[in-house]
Amino acid sequence: MVSCLNSQCNNPSVQKAAVVSYTTPNKSLSVWGSLWLLLMILFSSGCSLVEQSQVEEDKTTLSPRENVSRPAQSTKNPEAVAFSPNGRTIAIGSFKDVKLWNAVDRSLLSTLKGHSNQVKSVAFSPDGRIVASGSNDRTIKLWNVTNGRLLSTLKGHSDIVTSVTFSPDGRTLASGSWDDRIKLWNVANGRLLSTLKGHSNDVKSVAFSPDGRTLASSSKDSTIKLWNVADGSLLSTIDAHYGGVNSVVFAPQPYGNSSDRLILASGGSFREPTIKLWNVTDSSLLLTIETERQGYPVVLALSNDGRIIASGNRDNTIKLWNVADGTFLSTFEGHSGMVESLAFSPDGQTIVSGSRDRTIRFWQVP
Repeated sequence: MVSCLNSQCNNPSVQKAAVVSYTTPNKSLSVWGSLWLLLMILFSSGCSLVEQSQVEEDKTTLSPRENVSRPAQSTKNPEAVAFSPNGRTIAIGSFKDVKLWNAVDRSLLSTLKGHSNQVKSVAFSPDGRIVASGSNDRTIKLWNVTNGRLLSTLKGHSDIVTSVTFSPDGRTLASGSWDDRIKLWNVANGRLLSTLKGHSNDVKSVAFSPDGRTLASSSKDSTIKLWNVADGSLLSTIDAHYGGVNSVVFAPQPYGNSSDRLILASGGSFREPTIKLWNVTDSSLLLTIETERQGYPVVLALSNDGRIIASGNRDNTIKLWNVADGTFLSTFEGHSGMVESLAFSPDGQTIVSGSRDRTIRFWQVP
């Protein structure tokens, strides 16, 4: 297995260069120490307090690249990333905060504060006006993207919220949790619409079908469940991956020339390190992609044209696969920690990834 990975190093399909990378904040100064340093700078340079505060904020938010080599704390992981529908903004879960970045010049737009624990998932509404965040604090928060204002806090889960996603019409939000439940929420008023029960272990991810009628959920109980969004009824259960299903994602468009053939991709865990493609109509297995056991897929993402599936992996890499036949396309190398979050830009030309090495990286899709 090691030799296989090493052989890819000389493969032209292995991409080692990222467009850019950022680290999450690493605060090392005490409050008094920071105040003393600030006063010394003020007296020595004659800068105003307002000007110096702005500079310090910028330095804290966008840490120097060399900070990557410092020991990373798991609570600082960028475990969630998402592109806005127009591709101009990126949302990143950074410990307790949600940070919005300009996807073009990589500048920080705003920091949304309100969660009391790690942010596990972020998602933009289809119109790009709202960003939702799910957290270890068991809540979901909805934020106004333009002004950063907190719109509502959704409470109801009794454990960590692992996944949030908007319906295609933007009216409904689905959330999955370690409490084994999926909840559907009214985005406009924050009201709980229904609770979907059926999994016997942690819910790892949730995804709406392109028409919004079906919701897929994956769980540590090794199954995928398909739900009727209208009435919350269970449509079918797929025994998908032994040892747990880390991620599910729908192909954004119908497969091939068949308008009624919806494709769902799923990623397994260490015990069954595979990526599988399913026909949602009859729950049949279409394709199985074998991956390395030490590099099992932690998270999946699909390009908007439905042609490429990307996997963020336990071995710190990102791999690209052809959806049509499962052929391997490319490997991105550069992270020094497990890749936990992944997203395609709307035009499919860029992938953004978040890792346990506390960096966010941008990759050009070949």
